[in-house]
Amino acid sequence: MSANVHKTPLGLVLCGGMSTRMGSDKGLLRGADGRLWALALTELLEQYVSDVCISIRPEQASAYRTHFPDECLIQDRPIAAGPMRGLLSAYERFPERDLLVVACDQQLLDQSILSMLMQSYAEQTRAPALAFFDSHGWQPLCAIYRASFFVELKSKPVSLDKAGHSLRRLLSIVPAFPIEIPSQLETSLRGFNSPLTIE
Repeated sequence: MSANVHKTPLGLVLCGGMSTRMGSDKGLLRGADGRLWALALTELLEQYVSDVCISIRPEQASAYRTHFPDECLIQDRPIAAGPMRGLLSAYERFPERDLLVVACDQQLLDQSILSMLMQSYAEQTRAPALAFFDSHGWQPLCAIYRASFFVELKSKPVSLDKAGHSLRRLLSIVPAFPIEIPSQLETSLRGFNSPLTIE
């Protein structure tokens, strides 16, 4: 990882879910082009940021080391729950970095969505977090969480408890900047949770 002053966020691909409904590790599934899902999103994020890490559970480490450098893997710490665990584990390792966070099953993400997010990041310099807001409400993945977001959480731990470790609720408690997404692009944020959703 670069030791210089960072002008872009740290990309973070969340792969630490249990993948219960999918039946196998989603990050290690292969798309139609043969690339691992985790790799496809890593390469997409690399068009916008200089560094990308993969968030995993400790028991996934050996499988992911086959495909990714060890320095790019962030193993979950026993803190929080759900996606929040991956975010907090990344923050503990890189407390000075803002995080551009996506889920490994968001295989419909493309440049149009990420360009909108990065433009808002450049313009809304004081927002502790930036996330898309659509007809279903806050979309906490494919979002940017600044380091100040985590500093605020640490200063107000009651916020994390009140939200029940839900990123969607936290985006309302720690005021995030809402990025309105055109209705025709809402499917870009979709995650694939089971084999049936892929077909």
